[in-house]
Amino acid sequence: SNSVWAVSGTPDGRYFVTGGADDSVRVWDTQNRDVSKEMTLNGHSQSVWSVGITPDDTSIVSGSNDNTLKVWNMKTKTVS
Repeated sequence: SNSVWAVSGTPDGRYFVTGGADDSVRVWDTQNRDVSKEMTLNGHSQSVWSVGITPDDTSIVSGSNDNTLKVWNMKTKTVS
């Protein structure tokens, strides 16, 4: 029920990344329709205002109101 502030997708449309008021980054796989399988990345302490995903689907970049920019590894689900 929290607001989404940012959305980005891969060129092929397989993945979408969202960021919002719940301080998290979520990765949605459009080939897997099971919403429970979404990937949630936690690490920001305030709202996420911007997200981006690299064309090779390996990294996500997120910017937050906590004045941080994080680069996430899609495979390990950790900050690079």
